[in-house]
Amino acid sequence: AVSVVFAVPAVREQVFRLAGGVVGDPDPVQIPPQVDDARRAARRMDPEEMGRAEAVLQAEIDEGSHTGPALAAMQLAQVDLLSRRSIAASMEASLDRGDGEEPSAQDSQEAQRARDFARRASSIFADVDPANVPDRTELRLVRASLRLAEGRAPGEIIPLLPETGADELRLVIEGAPLWRDPQADVPADLLERLAAL
Repeated sequence: AVSVVFAVPAVREQVFRLAGGVVGDPDPVQIPPQVDDARRAARRMDPEEMGRAEAVLQAEIDEGSHTGPALAAMQLAQVDLLSRRSIAASMEASLDRGDGEEPSAQDSQEAQRARDFARRASSIFADVDPANVPDRTELRLVRASLRLAEGRAPGEIIPLLPETGADELRLVIEGAPLWRDPQADVPADLLERLAAL
């Protein structure tokens, strides 16, 4: 009887229409273009470009027209941008300070900016619903960037990274002692690998 009913096109169409999104493939998630722009800016780690991309992303989020996976993608992109802005500010503070020198007012300002970016990133990440994130690898990579910005040890970050596709981030994590502690010992080949990025 079921095969007879579904053989009638009008009946079949009505059943599928009533079923809504339950039958068939779900609609693909429409990720706003600002997410790709933010990802590009984050990869370049240019502070000004990241600042602009984060402001544009925040304006789009504030519109309130995105929910579910689209909103989660935007939030993750924002967390990644803020985390990388924090990392860049930490690096800047370290580079401006010579070995053994006391932090200057500029260093302290950069360090405060780094902490502020990390706090904002942590707050936004807490609002991301993992159930709305279809790309679990992206979730892990953003979580790793956030942990780095928060000052976590490499051993608390590297296990989050996927086996492939995170070589650049892995190197930055391994190089974190360079800007956290200018006196830290690092493997000799690490500087060469970082310079090759």
